[in-house]
Amino acid sequence: MTSSCPQTYSPEHWSVCLQKAVWLQDLEPPLQKALSLHLADLGLFKAVSENEWRLVGFEGLMEDEVAVREFMKKRVSELACTDAGFALVYFLNDPPDRPEPEFFKMDEPAPSVRSKGLFQREKKTLPKGSADPSNLQIVKKVGRQMGSYITLEKEFIARIVGTYTTRAEARKIFNAALVKIRDKAQPQSWEQISRRRHK
Repeated sequence: MTSSCPQTYSPEHWSVCLQKAVWLQDLEPPLQKALSLHLADLGLFKAVSENEWRLVGFEGLMEDEVAVREFMKKRVSELACTDAGFALVYFLNDPPDRPEPEFFKMDEPAPSVRSKGLFQREKKTLPKGSADPSNLQIVKKVGRQMGSYITLEKEFIARIVGTYTTRAEARKIFNAALVKIRDKAQPQSWEQISRRRHK
């Protein structure tokens, strides 16, 4: 069929197209589905029915796979630069040239404050059976981080949930974004420490 009229395909079909056009190659199918639903909420697709989605704004031939992919790549990149599409940048194979969202930054006490607190407690003589102050400090720190994490998750999910994206799907995107951030940051940190020790 060579008509230029809008054509509909299943969400699974569009998910495959997106994987080829815009996503990193290591994304699992459940995450691809969640991101496709999120893109539908962002306006990339219009659901004619549960199993019929139309690509919004594309006026070419659907048989032209290259044109479809280029259109998707351009539109998803544009959506990643909007406030509503802030989470997309973590999953794109060619992310737009813009700073990564600061949504995932957690507030931490200044190093000098943490150090001062530790040293003050170390000078005190503890009664027998008392908890190690360093352990208490760790518990407090973990508590702060968990509190920040829970707040962060709630805010993230609230921004992602939409007509098509459920809370469960939004949570998949949240968890995957956290993994991408950790994978990107931690190896660099350990590599720098390792180099310093071997100098």
